[in-house]
Parts: sequence; structure tokens; C-alpha cells
Amino acid sequence: MPVWNGEADPALKPRIELDPFRQLDQLAKIPREVVIDTRLFPLFQAVDGNVQTPLKTNVAPPLVKLTPPDPVVDFWRKAELRHVRDAADLRNDRLNEITYQIDDITSFFAAALRLDADRSEWTLEWLEAVVRLCGYVEFPLKFTHNIPRPADYSSRVYPVVETPKHGTWPSGHATEAFAIATVLSGLVFEITNPGNAPFRVKDAIAGSTTVANLLFRIATRIADNRTIGGLHFPTDSYAGAFCGIGIGEALVNHMRKARCTTVIDYAPVEATSQDFSLAHLQAAIPATTENLNQADPDDLLLAMWKAVIAELPRQA
Repeated sequence: MPVWNGEADPALKPRIELDPFRQLDQLAKIPREVVIDTRLFPLFQAVDGNVQTPLKTNVAPPLVKLTPPDPVVDFWRKAELRHVRDAADLRNDRLNEITYQIDDITSFFAAALRLDADRSEWTLEWLEAVVRLCGYVEFPLKFTHNIPRPADYSSRVYPVVETPKHGTWPSGHATEAFAIATVLSGLVFEITNPGNAPFRVKDAIAGSTTVANLLFRIATRIADNRTIGGLHFPTDSYAGAFCGIGIGEALVNHMRKARCTTVIDYAPVEATSQDFSLAHLQAAIPATTENLNQADPDDLLLAMWKAVIAELPRQA
């Protein structure tokens, strides 16, 4: 074998990709995720137990304001724990779902829109990024509020799967499920309503026969399964759903360069304790909006957004 003197091969020229989106497409999984996350994560933060975003024109109020009752009051010991007991009757029916959804909720939404890895690469990439974004926000919220789990109030809860060590409020599964439902509904809205009209989750849920409504019913079932399994109170799901909706709607409206997005203030009390349902959630979503600052979306995120729109089935 000839000795190499350190010179470059004149027949080989390194290919330098100048298009950032094509460059992103060529990355391995983890580097690609890191590049996406460095652009997405700064858009939303957990600040003082609330969800905040620099996308709003005004810092106050927060995008989602969360005020839980004190963990020692009867709201948890009586009102909410009673709902957990009632939900337990459905455990035999939901056990397979509860177990599967420990690690995967995205596939339940993928089934509704016929998404798969071969023809929906960027859609699934976007949804995975949304789930990671939610984790970046939800775990500091759980840490700040530090509300015990149902099983911490009664050993008779007896959860069907291992209870996570972090706090119960807000529900991470609800946050992620409703963020996915919101973003997918926003993408469907983008197909049928091109332009910069604001996307509103409250309106999307209202259409009982639409794909968007189906997506939110899937999110509701995922969240409710965590109460059935003994892992969460219903109020955890409401708090998580509001976080997911707030994050998802603001993200969709930012990508559309819409003028405003919904802001939410959730402060449950014992008198309003109730089972988690989509009807109750939709009624509780306020009409209050705050202006967005009209900043241009990141070029790479926008290229991903357009790639997702191109992948989605048009019958949606």
C-alpha cells in the first residue's frame, strides 16, 4: 500500500451543504434534535410557576398562569381524591392503554392522521420536538408547585403502574398530549386557512365532527387514563391541558405570524372540582388574548413547518 503524504485527493471535493434545512436533514438523530431544540426551547419558559413566552408583546400576564390550592387543604384530600376513586372502576378497560402510554402517546395521534415514518418524517420530528419542549417547561413547573401524588394521600389508591417521583401538578402527559393536539390542529387549520388569521383552540374543539375535535378527544383520553391509573388528580389534567394549549396555540400563531394568542389563568378551588372532560375544558378556555410581537419565526423552524404541511394528508 503506498505511503500517504498528507495531501488531499484531487478527485474528491467535500460537499458543503449551504441550505440549512437540507443540512438538518442530513444530521443523525441526536444532533438534529439538539439543533431544533436550541431554536424551539427559548420560545417558552417556566417562570415562577407559570408559563411565559417572549413571543408576547407584554410580559404580563403570563401565557399560562397556574395557582394550585395548598397541598394540605380538603381540595386534594376530599374533592379530588373522590374523583380518583370513581375513575378506578375503568382500570380493567384502560390498563393496556395506560401501560403503553407510559412511554408513547404520539402514536395515538399518528393513527388519526395516518402518519408514519416513511411519509411523515418531518411531522413526527416536529411532534417529538414539541414533546421535548413540553418536558423543558413542565418539569420546572412540577418542581415549583411540588404537589403530592394521589397515592401520597391514600395507600388505597394503589396505582396500576409505578408512580413517578416528581410532583403531580400539572400533568406532564396532559401537557404533552394537548400540545400535540393543538399543534396538529393548527397545522390542519393552516391547510384550510392559509394566511395569518389567529388560530384558536376554543374554536377548534367546538367542531364536534372535525379532525381537530378528534385530536382533542384523543388528548382527553390520554390525560384521563392517568387519573384512572391512580397517577393523577383531574385538576392535574386541567392544569396540564391549559399548559399544552397555551404553548401549542402560541407556537402555531407565531409560525403563522398571527396577531394574538390565548392567555389562560387557572386557579382551581374545591367548589369547582370536577372530573376531567373536554366539554368542561372547552368551556373554561377564556376568550382573553394577548398580542404577539410579530417577530419572524426562525428560518429553520419555518422550513420544518412548511415541510410538515406538505406531508399532511389533504383530506384532513
